[in-house]
Amino acid sequence: MTGAALLLALCAGPAAGSRPTAAEMAALAARDLGHMLRVRRLADARNSRYISWHAVPQSRLADARKAAAVWIAGHLHTAPGRIRPEDVPGSRGRLQRLDLRDYRWNAAAWRAVALREPFSVEPAIPSETAIRLRDAIGESQDEKTLHVVAMVRGDWLLRDTMESDRSTSYYDLLFAGKRFVGGRVVNFPANESDWNDFFGIAAAVQALRRSKLDPERGAVVAGNRDDPARGSIVARNNRVVLIIDAPNGPALKTFDTDTTSGDTDYVEGSKDVPRLIEVGKLKAKAGELLATLPSGGQAGLLTNDQGNRIEKATLDFAVNTADGRYRDVRTMMGCVTCHAPDNGFIVPKDSVRESLKAGLDAKFKDRDERNRYRAFYLDWDRKVAGWQAPYKAMLADLGRDPLDPDDKGWSGAKFAAALISLRDWYDDPVPLEQAACEVGVAPEELRRALSRSPKARLGLLALGRAIPREAWDRDVFREAVLLVDSLEKKEKAR
Repeated sequence: MTGAALLLALCAGPAAGSRPTAAEMAALAARDLGHMLRVRRLADARNSRYISWHAVPQSRLADARKAAAVWIAGHLHTAPGRIRPEDVPGSRGRLQRLDLRDYRWNAAAWRAVALREPFSVEPAIPSETAIRLRDAIGESQDEKTLHVVAMVRGDWLLRDTMESDRSTSYYDLLFAGKRFVGGRVVNFPANESDWNDFFGIAAAVQALRRSKLDPERGAVVAGNRDDPARGSIVARNNRVVLIIDAPNGPALKTFDTDTTSGDTDYVEGSKDVPRLIEVGKLKAKAGELLATLPSGGQAGLLTNDQGNRIEKATLDFAVNTADGRYRDVRTMMGCVTCHAPDNGFIVPKDSVRESLKAGLDAKFKDRDERNRYRAFYLDWDRKVAGWQAPYKAMLADLGRDPLDPDDKGWSGAKFAAALISLRDWYDDPVPLEQAACEVGVAPEELRRALSRSPKARLGLLALGRAIPREAWDRDVFREAVLLVDSLEKKEKAR
């Protein structure tokens, strides 16, 4: 059996679903771009980018494609509409095309993300193909640029954008127009103020207040440390959940703390919560911000006690009970795993609401203040269906595989579970067979090349020992590709 045939036999499902190599996907992308240029669609070529699924097992391909559609077209842009990635003819669903204009991304944002991807590089991609790809999209042929730039692996793109403590790729794409301006990279959103301005939340709140209307509704939710049976699925201690009707749909903000006592016992101070929110003096040590996107999906941000952006909430404040592998809450994965099953809006179990319905009311000297207090905690349940509708519509549109006529689509819970499963698969140690598929050679050919290296990780992989994904991505993949390339050149020279 030839090396190529062995590769297909070991890495593929049925022949129609076999995993091609990165080089083959890059050549297909170059051909696709070449066609655009031949028919004078220069703007289309300049704005086209590609995601390849060549490294994903056939058993995971359908879920990966669907998860990418919901994630990219539903959660990773601020453009109107929901444009799913388009299949490139002849790729059997393994190569998809994106147009930067459909997502309000720009070339600088994509380039920043693509250059973090370690796989679509020379010599894994032949230099001739890499040059054609960079040329077609108008990228510089800098001698130091070994990445093809026009294409990245889809499984890597999902992984790199789902948790912002890993890289800034999530922000780079979602806020492309704000972060990449005139050749500069701007730290945006740096804080809650940036967030509220961008999504029109600040302007909406100010306009309603000028009209003497109350823009906010809310709840006080017990923490899961305060009430293990009925408390929040995320917050360790009691929290205030603030709900605002923003231009695209509901915007949420939480006030989180590391202790349910004193100024941060929000039930005890429930009478003052609405007024303190209005004047910006409610005490909190962390917070989560969620905004509805034009697509119906959500964007998320975590903040500290100063309102500045952070990338994860520690276990003092939150625990992600929906995630079996990572228990802290991370942007944006932690937000999705909790909120997607409830179509973006989790109905809070409001401690104050329960006390009001039980007849325990706060005392006010001013009747208007009493009415505002009661409206803050009671007058939002009729809006829940409307708040969940945008996310539900987004899932109905994107959570199905257009190549499968029997696909009934995904619920939010299924999307969250699929995203976790794909992330965990990606993060798992890389065995020899998967490594060979990613390099683009047969396992025995990779083993033979690796056995020539004195490095420990390469030697262990040659012996059949899986290696950590982080080590593979950052160091070992590149070394493996160079070893294979060197061996092939020596054998051709004989």
